[in-house]
Amino acid sequence: MPPELTPTPTPTVAPDIAPQGSSLYDQLMADVLSILAILASTGLAFLSFYLKQKLSSIEEFVHNVSHKGQLPEEETERVNQILAQLAVIYEADRVTLGVLHNGVIGSQGAHYNKVEITAGYSAPGVIKLPELGKDVEASTIMDDFGTMWKEGKELFLDKSSAHHSCALYMTRRDIFHLWNKVLFVGNLDVGILSMHWCAPLEKLPVPPETSRGERLAKELIGELTSIIYSAKERKRILG
Repeated sequence: MPPELTPTPTPTVAPDIAPQGSSLYDQLMADVLSILAILASTGLAFLSFYLKQKLSSIEEFVHNVSHKGQLPEEETERVNQILAQLAVIYEADRVTLGVLHNGVIGSQGAHYNKVEITAGYSAPGVIKLPELGKDVEASTIMDDFGTMWKEGKELFLDKSSAHHSCALYMTRRDIFHLWNKVLFVGNLDVGILSMHWCAPLEKLPVPPETSRGERLAKELIGELTSIIYSAKERKRILG
């Protein structure tokens, strides 16, 4: 009797799951890449917004720095009133205010690069100063008038006796007599008050010492100085 044959087992074939696993992996990677792309896009949007804001701040800062001579709007009307009052007291045809700015402050005072002619009064029929509302190089003023400044703070000038460059400056602005006065707090120069007479005079109509007119003029000039200095301090503190 032949031996009983044991049937050979049929090998079990494992189900083919590789394609399914690969598909899940690819899908997962696609989702991850999509999320990363969204995050990157969002990040770029925020970065772009931040940079725009930063650029706007820088532009505003540069604008403020380049206009340091400007006085607060709420003070402008009062400054104009003071200049008009000084014109009456001194019988001047034109009174202007220059604010010194863009400089370096040291132990000996300040050296400024710019003077902004920030306000001015002109009597009826008298032309406004061409520089009104503009920046002027501080060195130009000092070079034009040079050592004629009395102790560096005051200058009286008569066109008939001025040297050529000063006489030319005055002629172009219809000035016969000029008085420039530096406004300062301690050793800090803050501005220049300029009075012009547009007709020849034998004697300038300056009020006598100790007179009511002189006292009022000093008070007004002191107020002008205080307004400029307060504006500079406010900008220094607030930026």
